[in-house]
Amino acid sequence: MTKFEIQKLFESYKYDLQFIQEKVKEEEKLSKIMQADSTTQLVSYNKQFGQEQIRSILDKKHYIESIIQNLEQPYRNVMYLKYICFYTFDQVAGKMNYSTKRIYQLHNEALGIILLNLEN
Repeated sequence: MTKFEIQKLFESYKYDLQFIQEKVKEEEKLSKIMQADSTTQLVSYNKQFGQEQIRSILDKKHYIESIIQNLEQPYRNVMYLKYICFYTFDQVAGKMNYSTKRIYQLHNEALGIILLNLEN
């Protein structure tokens, strides 16, 4: 796995979560619209499908959190704020009282450490 692949894995969690949030909104709208028994089965099927997606995303989140948890500070905070809290690099810098440039450096170093940990 490369640094780029690790970063993409972390970022994919954010996009998957956004997808599920939109899917839940859509399901809520559909369940309000649909009243007949035959359509109830469709809504039930969609909810089950959504639950499987949610489980998959939660599994991904737990995997990412376990990777981040194994990092030492300040790498742990950088990666947690970036990939679990979804802060921008500028926001992470503000929260940690570092320059944005330093956060980019720490982020890159953290990806390297994660890569080494995954290879071992």
